[in-house]
Amino acid sequence: IDASYEGDLMAMAGVSFIFGCEGTNIYGELPINAPVVLAPGLVVSDPSSSLLAGATVTIAGGVFAGDGDVLPVVTNGIAISASYNSATEKLTLSGSDSMADYQQVLRSLTFNSINTDPSHGGTNGVRILAWTITDGLLVSAKGTSTVAIVAPGAPPFGRIGIQVSTNGLTLLFTGNAS
Repeated sequence: IDASYEGDLMAMAGVSFIFGCEGTNIYGELPINAPVVLAPGLVVSDPSSSLLAGATVTIAGGVFAGDGDVLPVVTNGIAISASYNSATEKLTLSGSDSMADYQQVLRSLTFNSINTDPSHGGTNGVRILAWTITDGLLVSAKGTSTVAIVAPGAPPFGRIGIQVSTNGLTLLFTGNAS
């Protein structure tokens, strides 16, 4: 076809079109290995204190050597430090700060994998994450969430997909030290 002629006709008719290859954002697609927010509705609560001293999120299940999993968070402008240990797959947050700031940082937590096949050929398609918070004296009961990974080449569109289930994740102190 004569692309210049077709383009002229479409322009005269007021039809929108894209020259070249459209970006993934046009159809709401995620690029391969796009980070996924894990718990945007997370609730952090401690009836005995308004300050927290730390939190951990550990990828506790479905891991394999070289999986490339990462758990980045946003801590800009607050007194919380973040450190991720890729060997133990554990994110540690530390620093005395408000529950609201800890909740904000934990809500920003994303899961991503730099591996081109984070499902390990479909054999490790689920990651289990364990979450805790501490006020410096007590540690909360563990909350869990699940990340399901679609293997490359599987529908839709052969890209890696990630689905997260948090079941209304709430981290709450019950008064028992663990």
